[in-house]
Amino acid sequence: MEQNSRTNFSITQPKYAIPLIVCVAGVVFFWALGDAAYWDRDEPRNAGCAAEMMARGDWIVPTFNNELRQQKPVLLYWLIGVAYSIFGVNEWAGRFFSALLAVGTVVATWGITRSFFDRATALLASLMLASSLMFCVAARAATPDSLLIFCVSMSFWFFARGCQAGDPFSNRFSFIGIYLFLGLAMLAKGPVGFVLPMAVMGWFLLMQDRDETGGNTQTANWLLKIAEPFHPLRFLRTLWSMRVISGTAIALLIAAPWFIAVGVATDGEFLRRFFFDENFGRATKVLESHSGGLWFYPLAILVGFFPWSVFWGPVAADIGVRTFSKSNESKARLDAGSRFAICWIVIQVVAFSLVKTKLPSYVTPCYPALAMLTASAMVGVVRSTSRSPGWIWRVAHVSMLCTGIAISVGLWFASTKYDVIPAWLSLLGLIPIQMGVVSLVQMRAKDERVRFAWTAASALLAAVFSVGLLGVGASAVGSQNRMALTDVIRRRPDAEVAAFGCLESSWVYYGGSRIVELRTDGREEAGAASKLQDREFWEPKPWLSPNQFADLNHDGLIVTTAEKWPDLKKRLPENWKVIQTADWFLKDSKLLLIGTLDLPASNPKWAEHSPAKRQSLR
Repeated sequence: MEQNSRTNFSITQPKYAIPLIVCVAGVVFFWALGDAAYWDRDEPRNAGCAAEMMARGDWIVPTFNNELRQQKPVLLYWLIGVAYSIFGVNEWAGRFFSALLAVGTVVATWGITRSFFDRATALLASLMLASSLMFCVAARAATPDSLLIFCVSMSFWFFARGCQAGDPFSNRFSFIGIYLFLGLAMLAKGPVGFVLPMAVMGWFLLMQDRDETGGNTQTANWLLKIAEPFHPLRFLRTLWSMRVISGTAIALLIAAPWFIAVGVATDGEFLRRFFFDENFGRATKVLESHSGGLWFYPLAILVGFFPWSVFWGPVAADIGVRTFSKSNESKARLDAGSRFAICWIVIQVVAFSLVKTKLPSYVTPCYPALAMLTASAMVGVVRSTSRSPGWIWRVAHVSMLCTGIAISVGLWFASTKYDVIPAWLSLLGLIPIQMGVVSLVQMRAKDERVRFAWTAASALLAAVFSVGLLGVGASAVGSQNRMALTDVIRRRPDAEVAAFGCLESSWVYYGGSRIVELRTDGREEAGAASKLQDREFWEPKPWLSPNQFADLNHDGLIVTTAEKWPDLKKRLPENWKVIQTADWFLKDSKLLLIGTLDLPASNPKWAEHSPAKRQSLR
């Protein structure tokens, strides 16, 4: 690996750097972690799935709303279940392992960057990752994203350490570590947790092989040389050097037992839905209206890697100059660490750009690589070795100032539109403004140590911004992210609940009972009540029309919207009426609770129970 020969600063020594990044990441990820209610849609589904599995005492078959949840494998539910058993069933416990593993990812990023670059770059990269917007969202959410990023980053850490020793796959320690964490990644998210990291490592080794044979000296025909590593014989040789057969066996030893068990328990239904409907289906068609063009992920990274994405102009210029440099000096060429980070980013972005269904979270596993490249470029400025023109950096710093102003204005307007958004959030825009000022001051400093200190100060300001927006701000807004009607539903623990024209996952979780989705499109089934007795607990439940639900549940409850109520009213008996209304969180619509009976007095004892406990009592 190419290491910068310049002297590192004392704070970058591991005995100082690691405690610092753990403390910063811990504050950013854990501050007010459980204050906000679960955000729809995935958080309450994952948290509720773990609660239902715990209530049944079944840790094989994942279900939510009493139906099979085939979207993700089981590792996240196991971790949430462990947290529930320690801390109780609450939001803090549901998000605990996401935050904890995100801290682990920050440390792993320090280790990867230290292996490829130096201690100063490693410190900045880890601080940048800990304060980047989308990574902080993943760290503070009960979703599998943080878990996947951790597993992939740990696998790459073992890979980077092995590269330091020469061959990562001939070193037994690195070899086992790489494939062990890839097996856990499959348990976290499925095949993508194995295939894409393998592609990153394989492409990097192919590029290294080309570099060793002299293919990376002159770049006049650079575009043609991109395909040079994929010569069939060279490709097979690299694949063989990665010990794919024995490595895959290690990964399957970790992941396969649960997949086999859930396949047996559900008569193969989970495997069919997960691999064909979820994985193959998302790749070949747009699901849940999540679409986008080739611009989707560049834009998602521009927003998600904020505030550090502001510097991607000069970072790209630095990479471009070093990539196409005709100089034979090692300092002028693109180093191995940058090449690895580029492989990491390109594989992730290109793969998901080809997938029809698109979500911003799909590319978060490459955020450590984004942090590595950005930190390397900024350390180049600190050490006066940057290949980017100074004016590009000054434009980036001014852009940071302007972005801070835009954030302040945007949050102030949002607070005037939505009462749940406090006006004081607009003050958070002052932090990017300060970062822009600090960056401009840093460029004018003459001493290298002073420039590094100012750069580190900017990273700490970014961490404060993340705490303010996603910690304090999100808790102030998210504490109201709970349908008021769930308190009413809890007063009727024996009533069946349905939704017409609207259904949020958080209503199921906080209401503590299954919510039936009513249809009027002809898909309802006759004899639905008798069919329920013949179905497994994880099987899809029959559709019901409003009149079928009313016939089966004379004292039931239906949640609908003010816009849907006139249509629903025509399909119900006359004694069904509006018994409660509530605002719909961050939506310009009213929610209505429809029923036949007056509401009983509140039952505080029932309300005290956790969703898992209420589920077991039903």
